Amino acid sequence: MVDETVFMLRNPKDATQYIIIAIYVDDTVCVETWSEKNQEFKEFLSQEFDTNDEGDLAWFLSVHYLFNEEKNVMSLDQKTYVEKMIKDYGFKEMKTAPTPMADDFKITESDLPD
Repeated sequence: MVDETVFMLRNPKDATQYIIIAIYVDDTVCVETWSEKNQEFKEFLSQEFDTNDEGDLAWFLSVHYLFNEEKNVMSLDQKTYVEKMIKDYGFKEMKTAPTPMADDFKITESDLPD
């Protein structure tokens, strides 16, 4: 167990094969390199619970996930959540303020971990 809601199972015969499962209330996200175990897990869940496989991850816990297969990069944003909070708490009419980050600050591919 990695966390109280994150679980990992690694193939004892091939350490490159694993399945990571994150659970929050009634939402489950599965990341895997071990497709056979992933299929077993989905079949088990569907026998025990009413489940829906919604395909590739797009939204989880108000975070939007976008995967660029060409660059092998995943990006995350909470724009929709932030906009909802701004509306719900009446901040829509507030004026913006400069941030301490430089306007020309950019993260390049060389800044990304290997």
